[in-house]
Amino acid sequence: MRYTGDRVRPAARCPDLIVQAARSLPLPRLQSRLARYLNAVVEKLPHQVVATDALKLTAFEHRVASSIDGRRTVSQLLTDLGAAGDQRRAPSW
Repeated sequence: MRYTGDRVRPAARCPDLIVQAARSLPLPRLQSRLARYLNAVVEKLPHQVVATDALKLTAFEHRVASSIDGRRTVSQLLTDLGAAGDQRRAPSW
């Protein structure tokens, strides 16, 4: 048997699935999973891995992404952006 339907491109969907999974985790679980990274400096890669437009980021997520400067930690970025924990979460899909 041979599949003749639409072409499947899982690599194009993977970043979207990762964002969706992170958004769907309960806040306490997300915090515990990210706890060891909160004091890590966030750096952008020298090349773009995925187009940020393709990720369908929320307004807050866009602000975080555009604020990455290679000098501040995750905690510092979130503090500097002044958002409460519940404001950082995107609504579930």
